[in-house]
Amino acid sequence: MDRNLQLPQQMVVLLNSFLTNREIAVRVGASISTRFTPEGGMPQGSALSPLLFLMYLSDIYCPPRGEGQVSQFADDLCYWASAKNAKYTAKKLKRCTTEMEGWANMQRVKLNPLKTQCVLFSRDPCKKDQMYLTLYGKTAQEDS
Repeated sequence: MDRNLQLPQQMVVLLNSFLTNREIAVRVGASISTRFTPEGGMPQGSALSPLLFLMYLSDIYCPPRGEGQVSQFADDLCYWASAKNAKYTAKKLKRCTTEMEGWANMQRVKLNPLKTQCVLFSRDPCKKDQMYLTLYGKTAQEDS
């Protein structure tokens, strides 16, 4: 939590106490699990958690100028790129995906390949075979 955010030391101490030494239990229907200490994550239901999550992702990987762009809404990310043809667009996005995997591994953030989608907007529908992306070795779903 001390990564270039320049927070006052008292705030760091407060946030550390909020995020560590917690115990939780999981309820499904009428059943409740035994209490355990989570290894990471944000307390669910807290008004502070969305802000802390955004702070945690403040240094998220951004593609170099001309390689693509990134947008974020809560915990959803969108990378996009454009080029004269699908082949070059795919190359740009593959580089972004590789860099994003590296960033996520360093930050201990788990990206979900099953929720990853690849969309190609093109005047030529035959170009879709040139556009596939992988995340952790799994091919992203193609969406039309």
